[in-house]
Parts: sequence; structure tokens; C-alpha cells
Amino acid sequence: MTELDELLSSSEQPVHIRGLCQHWPAVTAGKASDQSLVSYLKQFDQGQPVTTYRYPAGSAGRIFYNETLTGFNFEAQQLPFSAFAEQLLNYKGDAGGGLYLGSTLLDKWFSGFTEANCLDVSTPSEHMTPLVSLWMGNPSRVAAHFDFPDNLACCISGRRHVTLFPPEQIDNLYIGPLDFNPGGQPISMVDLEAPDYDRFPKFRQALEQALTTELEPGDALFIPSMWWHAIDGRERVNTLVNYWWRNTPAYLGAPMDVLLHAIMSLKELPKRQREGWKHLLDHYVFNHEQQDSEHIPSQRLGPQTRIDAGAAQRLRTMLLNKLGR
Repeated sequence: MTELDELLSSSEQPVHIRGLCQHWPAVTAGKASDQSLVSYLKQFDQGQPVTTYRYPAGSAGRIFYNETLTGFNFEAQQLPFSAFAEQLLNYKGDAGGGLYLGSTLLDKWFSGFTEANCLDVSTPSEHMTPLVSLWMGNPSRVAAHFDFPDNLACCISGRRHVTLFPPEQIDNLYIGPLDFNPGGQPISMVDLEAPDYDRFPKFRQALEQALTTELEPGDALFIPSMWWHAIDGRERVNTLVNYWWRNTPAYLGAPMDVLLHAIMSLKELPKRQREGWKHLLDHYVFNHEQQDSEHIPSQRLGPQTRIDAGAAQRLRTMLLNKLGR
């Protein structure tokens, strides 16, 4: 296990790793010029249209909702990468709006890039090979959000200012809709550039616990699962490569599904019943100590035993049957 492997598998805090990917040809190209980076990326372009997003003039790059929360302040468009890159390089400042390429899998759209720009990482998780994606755009501000996978964000070009909040700060971040958000994950409604403390008074408490850092080209940032993070791209062209991985097998499912089901099934119960279910969840799910189950024959442990692929499939079938009634 390399030093980087050890860090990625053991750290529970964000870690700024300076110069981790400074040896990448992509970083070298980006340091030469924005045009050089675009030319370098075109070598790997597979010719498939990419999903791009245009944000309006006067938004200061903030990727967010529209004023009525009935939609978003950006528009999606499928473009060849070459057309996207041409528009990206023609950025005229905030008065003309901007463009960005959202998280795009490199192995599918830019085959060969990860082999030419690789890290000394065996596999951060024994359960899956990391997904590697590209994010590229003009100056932008992405609201605080969390991701379920662990994330190693590598800065290829431009400067990135990152503000991070530990998971327990959720009460102070004023989170928007769970089921309607700009990028698939719930986001904080607070504008970090100009916080409205009349509307969001508890946000001051979140800022007291915030961590901030600035990524230069060649730097990387490890963002642990569930940490809230807001990312600002501050140059004309800003490029990130992200490695994503989860620390448990994919067959265990998506925790967000559990949250939504709990909201449906538990939230409207009387308080005393919710408290009762909280004790059950604490006992069966959140208790970090091994449960005492010696009083149950091993063949009757059912979902209380260690969940392997077979047990997960049986539970999934049982849940589908119950939900379908």
C-alpha cells in the first residue's frame, strides 16, 4: 500500500495534497495555455456529444435555481467537445455568461486520458475501481453539497477555492429540496459570496466550523464521503478530474433511498412512535459496537447477519414485494 493509498483509506478529514498530479501531461498543457489544454484533450475525444450547461450573464457564475425555484438558472445543450471548447475559450466575462461541462466519465468520452494521466493509487476501495470524471468550465460557483462516494479532486487548470463543512453542520446550511436540485444532490441555499443572515442566521455557526483551501494546478483535495463542499472556479478556464469510489459493495444499495423511505414512513408518526423507531434504528443500524446476537440461532439471523451479495438480493426482493402492495 502506497502512502497515498494509506491516506485515502484512513483519513476522515479533508486533505489538501499539494503537487500530487503536477507530473500529468494535462497539467503541463494547462500551465502553458488554455488553448494547449484544449488541444491536449482533443487527442482523447471519442467524438460523442458532451452535455454542456450555459449560465446567464450577471449570475457571477453561480450555478443555482431560478428566482422562483421552478427551474434552474442554466440551460443544458448537447455539443461536440470541439464546439464546447471553442465557446469556452471565447469567454468574454460575466457580462456574456459562461459555459461548463458537468461531470463526464473520462473512460467513455476521453478514452486513454486516465492511462496518460495516472496516479499511484492501486484501488482506494477493494470493492470497486474508481470512476474518473472531468469537470471543465468558465468561472463558476457550485453551492455546498455532499457526495456519497469519497472523492479525490485533482486540479488540472485554473484555481479552485473550496469551502468544506463537516456532515453535522447540515442544520446550519439551509438545505434546499431533496428531489429537485441542479446537480443531483441537495444543495445549500446560502450564497457563500453574500450570505443573507436575516434569512439564514444559523449559517454563521456553519462558517465557524468551515475549512477553506485553494487548489492550484497540480494539487489535489481529498473530500471524504458526506462532507459538504462548495467549489469556486476562479479563472477563465477551470478543469478538475475527480476520482470517485465507495467503501462498500454497490449491492448494498443507495443510502439516499433509505432516507426518502424513512421520510415517507416515519416522519408523520406521532412523536412517541418516532422516538421508538429512533431507538430501533440506533440499535440495528447506528450502534458501532457489535450486536449481541448469541441468543439467536445463526440460521435465523436473517438481515441481522453480515450482508453479502446473496443476503442483499433477498432483502431487495422482500422490500420490492412489500413496497408493491
